[in-house]
Amino acid sequence: AIGGHVDIASIGMSAASELVKSGQARGLAITSAARVTALPDVPTVAEAGFGAIDDSTWVAFFVPAATPAELVQQINTDLNAIIARPDVKANLGKIGFVPIGGSVADAAAFVRGEVAKWGDVVGKLGLRSE
Repeated sequence: AIGGHVDIASIGMSAASELVKSGQARGLAITSAARVTALPDVPTVAEAGFGAIDDSTWVAFFVPAATPAELVQQINTDLNAIIARPDVKANLGKIGFVPIGGSVADAAAFVRGEVAKWGDVVGKLGLRSE
């Protein structure tokens, strides 16, 4: 879209926010359920009149399955402390991320939900890997 080869693109918020702020692109709608701090003037898809969509770019930390539970818990505790810092929240917010944090069980449940949600989409569209 920036090169003029296509008229519209859907890209992750961290890349989009800088392009919109610099005037290289125009933000039409955010696919998350709520507006983001990085682009407060860009409406959600629902606000733009296209129905409710809740699809956000997310980042999670994963470790090998055999990692001891105590170590997993310590990593989780440390990561929660880091993303709770006001400076980290502010910097992530500038590029469109909303740090959530939570327990290891919360993260596992979220990932299971995403796999189920997108598995359903893949199934309904009849997509398959080759």
